[in-house]
Amino acid sequence: MGRGGEERACGGARSALVRGCAGGARGALGGALVVVVGARARGGLVGGWGGWVRKVRVGVEWREGMGEGGLMILSGVEIREAVAGDEQVLARLDRETWSPSHAVMPRPEPGQEFFDERHVPAHYLVAETEDLGVVGYVRVGSSTPLACNAHVRQIQGLAVDPAARGRGVARALMRAAGERARGEGATRLTLRVLGHNAPARALYASEGFAVEGVLPGEFLLDGEYVDDILMGRAL
Repeated sequence: MGRGGEERACGGARSALVRGCAGGARGALGGALVVVVGARARGGLVGGWGGWVRKVRVGVEWREGMGEGGLMILSGVEIREAVAGDEQVLARLDRETWSPSHAVMPRPEPGQEFFDERHVPAHYLVAETEDLGVVGYVRVGSSTPLACNAHVRQIQGLAVDPAARGRGVARALMRAAGERARGEGATRLTLRVLGHNAPARALYASEGFAVEGVLPGEFLLDGEYVDDILMGRAL
């Protein structure tokens, strides 16, 4: 998802459309521990993005009635807002997750800045583990600059380190994005995904996203015309 075009989401660099991510039922990934986001978790609110937690460590057992908000999945993963010091690791993640099978923008170059005036740390949530460090990010932004569209947020980038895939990181980031959007007063969340990316589309469908539009043959990738799928859900 580069600086010069539409920014997309999941399992890949900002220069990519939505890619395949780990599956699993909501709140029930093989008995994984979960924590409530946007609510009181055993000790009260921690920080705040408009009232929901700024930083959580997954690994607190969730109980019905603990509070409102989404579920963060995967024991030992922390979801937090990005900071300027994350730039190098996020830029490396962008380069390592780029693929000609999914990207619509050129591969990020070594030394290319990750943050700029349009891509600031406050727009990103990152996933971090004690053993691997930062293992993924999601970018959540406004769909357009129009006041009449201010109730809509869009997932504009999602990447997961290959070493951490299959552990629910992408799903946890997706849910964190939804909770952040709700905390900002949004009522809708949207994204775009390549038509041939069946794993990613299945993940989004399982998280409540529905196909809301199709741009047939929108991209010519590796000699093949590929549809651009527009998906969205209510919050």
